[in-house]
Amino acid sequence: MSEIIFDNQIASFFPVDNNSEKTFYFKYDNLPTSTQITFDLAITAFNPNIPYQLHLTINKNNFNQGSQIINMYLQTNPMTIKTDPNDALDGGLNSANFSLTTPEFNVTNGTHVYLAKLELLDMDGRKLDSNKTWFTTGQKDPNPPTQLKEGLNQ
Repeated sequence: MSEIIFDNQIASFFPVDNNSEKTFYFKYDNLPTSTQITFDLAITAFNPNIPYQLHLTINKNNFNQGSQIINMYLQTNPMTIKTDPNDALDGGLNSANFSLTTPEFNVTNGTHVYLAKLELLDMDGRKLDSNKTWFTTGQKDPNPPTQLKEGLNQ
């Protein structure tokens, strides 16, 4: 039987809109444009007193290496991670929510699908966990359907 690993896990990872609401569809008034995407993530049972690395990659459309548009590393700073010691597990492990925003990237005409992958690494580059999500970009419909002002039976 394999050992269950519960520490250093990416518990959730998803894109959010400007209101911090989970979304997977980003629509723009005019294309082409440049944009940034923000992701919310939760990391569980980690040691808040040591630094970690986050490695985010985003691939566009066919998801192979040639379609990679984002490849970024971030390092956590133990001095700025806010955790509640009362919530700590044995050994001082804790959990926290983070937001991660990409650098600007170009969004071209048409509808595109993106695959985002996040890896949690120790400072030696060993992968502790990974998680994936997706999102799309496209243009807003210039002629959205209008709502009926009166009931259907009138």
